[in-house]
Amino acid sequence: MIMQKRSNDIALVAPPWWLIPSKNTGTATEHLIEDYGYNLRVQGFSSTIFSREQDYTDIYDISDVNKYSNNYVYAKVSRVDRAFFKKRNLLFYLIYILRVAIKIRRLGIKKIIVFQTFPFCFWIKIFNPRSTVLFHIGSHELSKRENYFNYGYISDSLGKRVFSKIDYVIAVSKHIQKGIKERFPMVK
Repeated sequence: MIMQKRSNDIALVAPPWWLIPSKNTGTATEHLIEDYGYNLRVQGFSSTIFSREQDYTDIYDISDVNKYSNNYVYAKVSRVDRAFFKKRNLLFYLIYILRVAIKIRRLGIKKIIVFQTFPFCFWIKIFNPRSTVLFHIGSHELSKRENYFNYGYISDSLGKRVFSKIDYVIAVSKHIQKGIKERFPMVK
């Protein structure tokens, strides 16, 4: 596949457990990412959604259910990534995110929004140091120091390491944003 430079795009990086677009949708995040792509285009911006390739875990084929006609770039999720499914460390889905980070660099994209997969921000910024990385979060894994309602949580050490690579954080509520800023004062 030949990738054309998309330096004016905004990269939207999806978690690796969802195929986008797809009929496999199980949570609101897949739709949120699709909606971001669509609404950015309506506002005059262009974006590229980075999602995993279709594989043996999918029930359905790729299907643009919303008819948004977004741009997509796919990366393979390896069995090694799935075997080391530990969201609370820096190596979470490492092979997958390295593939995505390199594709973003090759396309020359300078604005990147990472959805839900906090450790991905670290690797994307390492491979794209001149880019702006924004992390979009919808859970309490960064706003609490305990396993709040079984959402899980990110350790202070991992948080500080990854936040050093993030330019901005968008939380889905003021409550989550406040908790993140109290726990990690360096957050913008």
